[in-house]
Amino acid sequence: MICPECKSEYRDGIKTCAECGVPLVSSLEGSAESSQNELVSIFETTDFALLSDVVARMEAADVPYLLQSGTAFEFPQMPDPLNWRGVLWIPAEETENVRSMIKEAEQAIERGSVADETGASGESATS
Repeated sequence: MICPECKSEYRDGIKTCAECGVPLVSSLEGSAESSQNELVSIFETTDFALLSDVVARMEAADVPYLLQSGTAFEFPQMPDPLNWRGVLWIPAEETENVRSMIKEAEQAIERGSVADETGASGESATS
């Protein structure tokens, strides 16, 4: 049994999620609501400039996202302060759109240009 809200799994016979208080379901497949709210990890990088460019493009296109970043991904082990990384999560239905934005941002970084607030590429300050 699975909670449709928090996705916690329960053994058969349990009817209600202990955390959410909602009725459990036997499967999340076919649930329009669960697929609508599904976030997928689409991009992981240690390149802050590239991540910043991708996020600027997504914001210009009004694409919702969740960004995890920092050095404590290996927690509870002692985090390495030099091991920064960012992970970008998006709604599943935005995958194709964001993949093209990532590709555009990678190409812009290679050319030495970055996206401005509107998502349009311009020459970087270091060019």
